[in-house]
Amino acid sequence: MGPEHPGRATAADKPPVLGMIARGGQCFLRLCSNVRQTTIQPWITKVIQQGSTVNTDEYSIYARLPA
Repeated sequence: MGPEHPGRATAADKPPVLGMIARGGQCFLRLCSNVRQTTIQPWITKVIQQGSTVNTDEYSIYARLPA
């Protein structure tokens, strides 16, 4: 794991995976080049229905996404 972010692997070690699962079991996984907001936001807005309740792992990137 990269020393600059203890507990998080670097993209060279393990590429980041964006995963979303709906109540009832429908699952969406996407291998990402990075976890920047500009990379993940289009997938989130495409997959998640507007008005849905979203639970995250509280990684800070989600706090900057629009409600």
